[in-house]
Formats: sequence, C-alpha cells, structure tokens
Amino acid sequence: MTDEMINELVKREDVFKVVNEEYSKISEDDLLRERIEAHEKYLMDQRTRERIAYEKGIEEGIEQVVNKTKVEMAQKALKMGLSPEDIADLIDLSVEEIKQIGNAHT
Repeated sequence: MTDEMINELVKREDVFKVVNEEYSKISEDDLLRERIEAHEKYLMDQRTRERIAYEKGIEEGIEQVVNKTKVEMAQKALKMGLSPEDIADLIDLSVEEIKQIGNAHT
C-alpha cells in the first residue's frame, strides 16, 4: 500500500485518521516507544517463565507418579516373595531402596 493510498484512506475515514494520528504520535515519541517495547518484552518474559514453571511442574508430577508406582510394584513383589535382588533387576530401584520399602511396610 502506497503513502498516497494511506493518505486517501485517512481523508475518507475518520477512524483511519485517528489511528494514523495515534500511530504517528507513538512512532515519533522514542521514549514512549521504548516503554511499550520494554513492556512487551516483560510480558513475553513472563509468559516464558510461566511456561517453564508449568513444564517443570508437569515433569515433577510425572516423576512422583513413576516413583510411587515403583514403590507399589516393589511392595507387591516383596509380598509375592521375590528377593530384593530380583526386584532390583525388574524395577529401577537399588537393592537398598527395596529393602527400605520392605522394612517400612512390614
């Protein structure tokens, strides 16, 4: 769109004229433009922090569920009479952790 076309639209439409005047003011005022840009950066940074916190929360929640499931599986395997060593081969827990689980639930 050429400057001529923009000027013609501004002449015809009051709304375009107001928008164009406001845009011109903002464009001419470096301090205001810098403040707007800083605020936009702040908002983008805030959204990034929120997204990272959300993703971290999801990861921590998944980790808690996985750990709880491992403990429950170890408890069941111990009740079935499997040795801590055999359970350690099946579940990603150490023999010592499995023994602690057994001691805590006996």
